[in-house]
Amino acid sequence: MTHASCSGPQMNLRTHIDAAWSSAAPYLGARRVSAWLLRLGQRVAERGRRPTPAAAGAGSDAAAPTVATVLQRALAQQHSQPLHPDIARRFDQHAMIFAGTMQQVCCSLPGALLALLLRPLHLLPARCARDVAFVFRIEARGAAFHKERLYRFADGGTFVFRSLFAADPCLHEQFPLGLGMALRLEAQQDGALLFADDGYFVQVMGRRWRLPAWLGARFELLHKSIDADRFQVLLRVSHPLFGTLFYQRGEFAPP
Repeated sequence: MTHASCSGPQMNLRTHIDAAWSSAAPYLGARRVSAWLLRLGQRVAERGRRPTPAAAGAGSDAAAPTVATVLQRALAQQHSQPLHPDIARRFDQHAMIFAGTMQQVCCSLPGALLALLLRPLHLLPARCARDVAFVFRIEARGAAFHKERLYRFADGGTFVFRSLFAADPCLHEQFPLGLGMALRLEAQQDGALLFADDGYFVQVMGRRWRLPAWLGARFELLHKSIDADRFQVLLRVSHPLFGTLFYQRGEFAPP
């Protein structure tokens, strides 16, 4: 796989969005495309959820690296600062659960349409809300880590997003239906850890095909420790033409 270089995000993730956008009513045409994608997703769902060979196996493995080890190695390869001690301790295990509140869950009109089109992938919720209960689980699956994010909205609605996080052949996040995102890490001066996309790919029949840069949106997630247990997450997905598509901010800790 040809791996894209990334100079790192230039946007300031610390600027909070004070008010959520209004939820968008999707267009009829987008609904039809989404329905077709959903049918396609149902046909290949089992294949899409199947872990990659590197991620085969279930449950934690004491001999396998922890999340902290994977992050430390990636930072060393990128000649970045070492992982903050609080973050290293937080992720130095094979199974973790964090719970808290997403104080802001925002998506713009273009973001809502994108989420609707990619509905079979269940990547991000196509709605705006405040004070959303959130649970984040990580569990070792062989050489990879299964990640699950659960949103519980005040109206009773839920949204679940699952993926596989691995470092082979490069640091990446694997989504359903073969879609994946290469990742780049940056440890910042204040100890915060920045995750940024380093290009997107589609895996077909064991081979990865890189997607054109203009087709993908920029992903940025900032993980910042509040104290030894609590941490804040700022997430933003943006596009050069459509601006910020998704923005989320929350605080979490072990339950």
